Amino acid sequence: MYNNEIVDSITIAQIGQEAENSYFGKPYGLMDQMACSVGGLNYIDFENSEDFPVEKIEVNFDSFEHSLCIIDTKVSYVDLIDDYAEILADMRKVAALFDVDVLRQTKEENLYKELSLIRKYARGCIHWFDENACGILETEIGKVFVKVLEDADVYKCTETGRDAFMRFIDRL
Repeated sequence: MYNNEIVDSITIAQIGQEAENSYFGKPYGLMDQMACSVGGLNYIDFENSEDFPVEKIEVNFDSFEHSLCIIDTKVSYVDLIDDYAEILADMRKVAALFDVDVLRQTKEENLYKELSLIRKYARGCIHWFDENACGILETEIGKVFVKVLEDADVYKCTETGRDAFMRFIDRL
């Protein structure tokens, strides 16, 4: 693999993030780069931005007769760069108001308790709490995902699954 594998996958992801942030001017996080460098499904807790755990969640798609489909939707997010940057800046400002480095280090109820003081930054913070649910997902996400795969006809590699997938495509 790359560089005789002397560079670990987390460092590779961080280098990718730095390139995306500095060279391309996109203020995005690290999760996409981690998915590419670590591979598969991952759980990452960014509470400590210097030393964060990365846990690979093993899922054998074949055992469920499922396939993961990646579809090029021909959609560009280039016009949303400023919106993403604003959300990130809002979250950092609110974290500083709570005297923490990242929102993960406070509780959601603190945000709502102090909402009148931070209303102008609230959009990004509410988005973060909604998306992250403060760590509730941890190890349970793998179990839930496996259950979804067991129950989803759309992706089963059977005649029924293919028919359901075609019905889904026709609705698009």
